[in-house]
Amino acid sequence: MNNIYISERRLEIANRIREARSRAGLTQAKAAELIGCSRVHFSRVEQGTKDLTGIELEILACGFDVPVTYFFRRLEDYANTSSIRRSIEHQPT
Repeated sequence: MNNIYISERRLEIANRIREARSRAGLTQAKAAELIGCSRVHFSRVEQGTKDLTGIELEILACGFDVPVTYFFRRLEDYANTSSIRRSIEHQPT
């Protein structure tokens, strides 16, 4: 998949995580505690330089009282763009 797309999506998801955590009134340290990582690691997640597993996202969604789809809500918009489809179609096999 297109590296630019991945970088942009990682940042968008990181922003959604930060927004949800803030709305839930939790510190980064408390959010990190929910998924068993350090506050530094969680900070990197919110900066978009580290990813979380699906299970970690599910746990955060429960802790932030949002559906897990909240973190991905714009993914459908991107999947329908022709540039993304073209980059997927032209991947070497």
